[in-house]
Amino acid sequence: MIDILTVCLLTVTIHGHSASAGTNNANGPLPWLRCPVRATAPFSNRGAPTAELSADLATRCDRLLCCDTASAAVALARTRLSPFNHAQVLQARLPEQWPSEKFDLIVISELGYYLDAEDLKRLIEQASQSLTADGQLLACHWRPPIDGCPLNARQVHDLLHEHLHLPRLVLHQEADFLLELWSREPRSVATLEGLRSST
Repeated sequence: MIDILTVCLLTVTIHGHSASAGTNNANGPLPWLRCPVRATAPFSNRGAPTAELSADLATRCDRLLCCDTASAAVALARTRLSPFNHAQVLQARLPEQWPSEKFDLIVISELGYYLDAEDLKRLIEQASQSLTADGQLLACHWRPPIDGCPLNARQVHDLLHEHLHLPRLVLHQEADFLLELWSREPRSVATLEGLRSST
């Protein structure tokens, strides 16, 4: 069983597992992820308000738990995820109400810069403690400045890299967003799938 926790603005917590846990979909938008789901939804911060990431992941997992601080976001996610009997949406505040379970994948998307540095460090510590022995953490944040946010995307990702103490497998940056993947398992997807040697 593969458990996934996503911490996203308006789509926050997901647990789940796929029918084929090591499958790599090279045509998907995140082919370098050591695929806990058969295909991974595009990470679009514009999709978060309609819970599209959660809905897409719900089609690929056996259990889905979504959490958000805002009651309006929770109501919207419950509506969007209502076709999925295995999906549950809770109202929770992070980092204070971090789940106590272990996860194979934690996704932090569009959330880090709303926290101050100390709260983000607490969230990073909780995330690190919540990863399984070969767990991964994926972070994606919008790069343009956001009024009222104590941190920007680069600061968020720098703090993640500094405090996770994990190998970084992916660093992708564009003018609009940063996306990085850290893993307890330092080998690449190609190495794990036997497509290249580890030497």
